Amino acid sequence: MAGQAGQVGLRELPVELLLAICSALCRGRADMGHVDMSRLSRTCRHLRDTLQPLVFSSCSRHDNTRAQHVQFLRALTLRPELAQCVKHLRLGWSIANGDPIPPSDLRIIDSVAAKFHLPSDTSQEFTVDCFNYLPAIELILLHTPNLMHLNLPLNPEWGLVFLPDHVSSNPSSVLLPRLTTLHIDHYYSSGDNFELPLNVVMTLCAAAPNLQYLHTCNPSGSPDEANWDYPGLLSNLRRLEFDGVCLTQPDVLREIFKRATRLETVGITWHPTEASYNWCENRTAADVWEMLRTRKGTLREVRLDICRVYDQEGEWSLGRVEWSSLGDFEKLEVLKVGEYALEVLKQAWQTKTDEVGMGGFFEDLVPRGIKEVTLWQPGADLIPAVRRLGDAVTRGLFSALEKVVVAPTGRVDWIDESDWRNARVELQGVFERRRVKFEVETKAAYPPTGPFFVLNPYQF
Repeated sequence: MAGQAGQVGLRELPVELLLAICSALCRGRADMGHVDMSRLSRTCRHLRDTLQPLVFSSCSRHDNTRAQHVQFLRALTLRPELAQCVKHLRLGWSIANGDPIPPSDLRIIDSVAAKFHLPSDTSQEFTVDCFNYLPAIELILLHTPNLMHLNLPLNPEWGLVFLPDHVSSNPSSVLLPRLTTLHIDHYYSSGDNFELPLNVVMTLCAAAPNLQYLHTCNPSGSPDEANWDYPGLLSNLRRLEFDGVCLTQPDVLREIFKRATRLETVGITWHPTEASYNWCENRTAADVWEMLRTRKGTLREVRLDICRVYDQEGEWSLGRVEWSSLGDFEKLEVLKVGEYALEVLKQAWQTKTDEVGMGGFFEDLVPRGIKEVTLWQPGADLIPAVRRLGDAVTRGLFSALEKVVVAPTGRVDWIDESDWRNARVELQGVFERRRVKFEVETKAAYPPTGPFFVLNPYQF
């Protein structure tokens, strides 16, 4: 106990050591660690003053009710010094159908909106069919200017009330100047619509012109459904990942790639023909390659898988490109690509070289500075191409190459898996002459929803 000889209480510990203990308390425990630290901060005034800024710096909850959102909003308005401490924010929710926002919470929302000179009519908007609006979350964002990482779920039917007005009416005032990571989850309620409203996603991005990492489900709709004239929209984006199979309209993706002039990493599983409930004509596997080519001067990592589909005549909906090499992707270091995505470039390469087999395909495809190549579910016809790539490495080409991996995705059966297993020892011998690792994964290395794992945005 404090005061006894040889023993030191928490209140006597140096602040740095106390913060280290609390950080260890939260590490790996997500919600419960944060709850425990919050309780500890309420035990005495000294711990309150020391720990509350840490409690508010990272707020992560898998499930929140609307009442808890309003409670958190109220704390931010009453303690603006703590609102300045919020850097990591993960908002989830568990909303019971038919549960309206209480009048007391509506009054808090009204008063906070009035402080920002935002139009509000909560008695009409949020008491009936209120589940299409998230007013407290929007107002929380208006109070957290030092926010760096934001994780929140959205639903296709949900819209924004306050942020569009605030962002549009204050173009020179950046709402979230320090936000670098935006992770948007899909909130599943009913049906099978896994798209998100494009205007909502772009409004959130517009509020953070210094955004570097965007992970989202499908922004739906046509380009004219969003405002693309926000200052600095996506201009600092470095990393773009789509959750699951991407059904976003090609024109929308073109607008995103056009503005993301510093894009370095792309992760996408592309569906070449269908966009949820709306049929997309002239949508092919080649479209996504053409989009990636617009960023050939900046991309360092490409992770691309394309769903294999057929048109009405039973042919693959590949489309066509006039190029077959990534050689002018001068900064590309990591290429992870599926067989159907490669088929577009394979056909273009065969037309260009008039080759019957695929022996020289990879030697021509990858840039000289490539460090890692992963092939998802490749056909056996690519075994000679990988062997020849290994020979090129032996000759001193591709000196930066460190690893070649062949793996399933888990989404569909890998037809030629046995052929690659049989060739594994031979190919390992070819690559290991230059100490390049070669592996054939025999188990699904990625979840069934797609070959892109969800990164923890707090570790970005």
